[in-house]
Order: sequence, then C-alpha cells, then structure tokens
Amino acid sequence: MSNTIDAGSILMNMNRMSLEAGNGLNGLSQINAGSSGVKETSGVKETTASDFGTALKRALDNVNDLQVRADSARNRFDLGDRSMTLADVMIASQKASIALEATVQIRNKMTEAYRTVMQMQF
Repeated sequence: MSNTIDAGSILMNMNRMSLEAGNGLNGLSQINAGSSGVKETSGVKETTASDFGTALKRALDNVNDLQVRADSARNRFDLGDRSMTLADVMIASQKASIALEATVQIRNKMTEAYRTVMQMQF
C-alpha cells in the first residue's frame, strides 16, 4: 500500500470524467432515425463513476492510514519507545498534515466545480 496520494491520478480521472460528461451533455438528446421520438442517452458510463469512487476511496484511505501512523508514532514516542525518534514522529506528522491539506484542497476544488456545473443553464 502506498503512503502517498497520487494527485496526478486523481486529476487525470477528474479530467477524463469532465470530458466524458461534456460528451454526454452533447449527446443527451439524440434523435433516433428509426423512430419518431427522441431517444435519451447518457454519455457517462457507470464504470467511470465506480472507478472514480474507487480512486477517491483509496486516496482517503491513504490519508487515514497516514493519520493513524502519525498518531501511533507519537504515542510510541510518548511512551518511551527508544526505536522511535523525534525526527520519525515529526516526519510522520508532516506527511499526515500535508496529505490532509491536499485532500481539503481537492475537496474545495471539487465543490467549486460542482457549484459551477449547477449554475450552468441548459
């Protein structure tokens, strides 16, 4: 299990979903040549949503894992474990802090994108 958040992977998934959502909006109401009605289609695939959800869950699990490790390191240091140095505790704490900060920034960007999409008029 990796201890880092793969921000590049998350951004690639978000960009791919954005492109697919854009294609889906263009193809939302396509006229079916074989019938007289309008055929409703969606360009966004179910697997894309589950892939994004899986990637997001994995990233959040990594952040949680870093938080748990930092807490464990701090507790071990506080209890006098000689194998745990102050430098180890500080490094674990900083990794957890940076991961949490990156997660909050991603959440803020996703919230901003959601608001922008919701304000669009069709």
